[in-house]
Amino acid sequence: MKHLQMHLIICLFVLSQISCHEIHQSGTALQKDRDSLTVAIADSLIRNDPWVRYTYTERQGKQLFEQYCVVCHGQSGEGDGFNAYNLNPRPHSLSDSTYMKALSSETLTETISFGGKGVNKSVLMPAYQNTLSKTQISKVVVYIETFTQTVFKSINL
Repeated sequence: MKHLQMHLIICLFVLSQISCHEIHQSGTALQKDRDSLTVAIADSLIRNDPWVRYTYTERQGKQLFEQYCVVCHGQSGEGDGFNAYNLNPRPHSLSDSTYMKALSSETLTETISFGGKGVNKSVLMPAYQNTLSKTQISKVVVYIETFTQTVFKSINL
């Protein structure tokens, strides 16, 4: 929460400086500058602040993904985790939209629950059915699905 507050404080400070500073431009040009700055700040907040970018369920899934999956799949799901280079075959990229469109939420849930062997994929992916609850697995799936989503949220500043 402190992270979001800091971003908002910076945003308000910058906007107040623009408002108070005399700029010899027409009112329309000044308003366009303010609007573009507001959009840039909002875009930065959405992309970088998990409290703004993700829903509560997605944040919970992100936490679980970081604890159990990042080692092989990487922070952004590219299949480039630090252990991925020791695996043959390497983990598939979860941010590959073509690959992910072919997988349903149920298929992802089965893969996480039963591991690669359980769904005729790599035997190197462990099964998490005894480690994570069904609810936790569904939260990981919800988070994984964000890798291929384009961020289109709006916030009011």
